[in-house]
Amino acid sequence: MRRSADLQGLDGWEAVRLWNTWLREGRADALDLLLRYNEADVRNLEPLATLVYDQMQTRYGPALQPPEEGRNATHGAAL
Repeated sequence: MRRSADLQGLDGWEAVRLWNTWLREGRADALDLLLRYNEADVRNLEPLATLVYDQMQTRYGPALQPPEEGRNATHGAAL
């Protein structure tokens, strides 16, 4: 995965450590780094999500469209 230089070497275990540092010590720098790490992960997963979606479209056909009135109208306002 491509990440900026300040995120190189960070992994899931480091993400947990950053979260705990923010929770226990309230360190904003730990939270900031964690958020940037998570954003990079999401951005790097976008091409994979597109690939899987395209493969599923090919294998199973297009996704079904929701009913005209929408899901909430069908199942009640509580949803």
